Amino acid sequence: MVDMYRCGIKGKKDAKIHYYVMPHTPGNTTANWRRQFYGDIAHGVKVLNLFEFRPVQAAYTENHCSDPAMYQEVRTSFHELGTFEDIVQDGSVRRPGGAVVQRGRRCLGRLSEVARRRQALAVPLPFVTSSSRWTASSTAMI
Repeated sequence: MVDMYRCGIKGKKDAKIHYYVMPHTPGNTTANWRRQFYGDIAHGVKVLNLFEFRPVQAAYTENHCSDPAMYQEVRTSFHELGTFEDIVQDGSVRRPGGAVVQRGRRCLGRLSEVARRRQALAVPLPFVTSSSRWTASSTAMI
């Protein structure tokens, strides 16, 4: 999802992606939230929103964070982010050096494998179908 937002702001240097990285418990583990936090940063999020980051007794919605371990994980992660936040805020997506090309509907099963590998490497690659008119300046990211 973040990749779609990133594609939407391509070429707009001052645009920033604001995204919810919600550490709500129960429902999330600290490890799960940490992966989401760093994964979203790796995919271009620059403004992080924790949404209802308070215990159930003070929350206005059904979303809340009542686990002391989650509070510590969020604190630790933001302190770590502080060591390289200047790089994140000034960074931008590099122009891709290749593309994922798909022909016909039979390749859709393979697409998920390619997308999963690309996500694991955090390498932005354009997605091109056989019906697309691809140019380097107008590319949709998967």
